Amino acid sequence: MAKIDQEFRKKAMADPKNFEIGKELGRIDEENTKRCKEIIDEFGWPTFELVGEDAASDFWLLVQHADHDKEFQERCLELLRKAVNDGQAFKKDLAYLEDRVLVGKGEEQKYGTQFFMKDFRFVPRPIADSENLEKRREEMGMETFQKNQERMNKKTKKYIEKMK
Repeated sequence: MAKIDQEFRKKAMADPKNFEIGKELGRIDEENTKRCKEIIDEFGWPTFELVGEDAASDFWLLVQHADHDKEFQERCLELLRKAVNDGQAFKKDLAYLEDRVLVGKGEEQKYGTQFFMKDFRFVPRPIADSENLEKRREEMGMETFQKNQERMNKKTKKYIEKMK
């Protein structure tokens, strides 16, 4: 599921004006969310011990992209928080999902992971307590905000040019 998710996101980035790709990506996200719910109902959150580190992070990625079901993302945030506290999930994944849920609720993010396009460039969504941002990012095992923003801008440069 994560492989297909990423393949279609790459296609969407390569051809941002192709609305058929966007529609297909939405369908994929909905199917993945449905399957993720089934997995959680049967097994709980996929921990390192249960599925391994790669599959656990892939599962987080699918939940991260379930923006159409914010209630599900909030439920997963609590499950992921417990897994992180038990040493069974990555702190970085928790930071990204926490920001995604906060932004989805119209609140300021904590870790500076969520961006949006403004005037043909990606800018961060509002960040709470920005003075302590780097400290929080470090605690979660994340790169600096500046490095993350540089990577984001480099990654999306071609996408932005195609949008103009």
